Amino acid sequence: MATTSTLRNDIKKALGDLATDKFDTIIDNYILAGKMDLKEAGIIEAKIVETDALIYSALISFVLSMMETYEYRELNAECYALQKDQLRHYKDYIS
Repeated sequence: MATTSTLRNDIKKALGDLATDKFDTIIDNYILAGKMDLKEAGIIEAKIVETDALIYSALISFVLSMMETYEYRELNAECYALQKDQLRHYKDYIS
């Protein structure tokens, strides 16, 4: 499960940190953790690709829930939980 720079860069934009790469490794690790969380939730591993808009959006929410300021962490965590739950209701995404 490789991480693309596009997803990382979009997360950096959302965080407001465009000019530095000092958090790239941390962001990449959170992206991988998000992918693992989706897999553990029953999402088919082959469906956990960053080119899928639903997966892409869920991964952004997951990472932001880990890195944003406190009030936005909760919001993004709730958003991710809803996105993950929605994915589990789509027959094409579950095993």
